[in-house]
Amino acid sequence: LMWSARQSLEGTRRQAGITENYAVWYSYSRLPKVGVQIQEFIRGLGYQALNPGMKGYLTSPLAAFSGMGEHGRMSS
Repeated sequence: LMWSARQSLEGTRRQAGITENYAVWYSYSRLPKVGVQIQEFIRGLGYQALNPGMKGYLTSPLAAFSGMGEHGRMSS
């Protein structure tokens, strides 16, 4: 499974400012929690689930291959 971190429109509207930094920090800080919740849900269904976080692989190619298209390449 691949998912992206949605950022606040108001927070990212003004690029390179204090609010933009907060919006980026908040969206990335939620990723581990969302990963654990998805992992627990899949394990509750009886399947094995691993949550390596954002380390150990390149996320942009995986997102592009998973069908997210160009949205998955936004970070590169």
